[in-house]
Amino acid sequence: MLSHESLINITFNQVAHLLSDVGALKSVPEGSEEQTGFAKFSKLFCDSMMFWGLYNYADDSTKGTAIGKYVAELRDALNHTKLVVESVKLTHSGQLRECDEDVYFSEQMLRRYKRSFDGKVFTPGYIAIKVSLDYSRAKKVVPILANVLPHLQESFIVLHDIDFAHDCKYNTTRAILRKLLRETNTMEVVDDLRKVGHHCIS
Repeated sequence: MLSHESLINITFNQVAHLLSDVGALKSVPEGSEEQTGFAKFSKLFCDSMMFWGLYNYADDSTKGTAIGKYVAELRDALNHTKLVVESVKLTHSGQLRECDEDVYFSEQMLRRYKRSFDGKVFTPGYIAIKVSLDYSRAKKVVPILANVLPHLQESFIVLHDIDFAHDCKYNTTRAILRKLLRETNTMEVVDDLRKVGHHCIS
């Protein structure tokens, strides 16, 4: 029997053509001297996920309750895992387009949700909630999600998308970025490690 890590490696290999190999990226402008770039990059990690929850777009009075419910459901589900969750925040909401209905929410789920509004006007809508994670290896996130998602779906919450990334070293330096920003009349340069990390600038 294959381990979780072996299964995830197999899956990632099957979709390797969909994952950009930023570690192999090379671009030197004409006339420029080649520098050491992307000489080192981190293991694949996940820093955020977007979830969608159903709500009745035709009845805006239900929106606030739905938002609170979904935020609480996500916090509760993820707090019982080994993932370090930095924040769970509403990003936006809207009417669910017909072309998205079958993609994210199954017909069975939509019918089941619609029954709670029996006798009332119902238009499917979505509430988008972003979950930000502390540095979490992709190999750690995937099996955890595999266990969590079926329970979230019972509460009408689905995974919309997930961000995988590499941290790349030596593509520039903080000093170079600061100089460039000041030369282009940027008002203020803020070093805030809580928001942008050790090798970033805002």
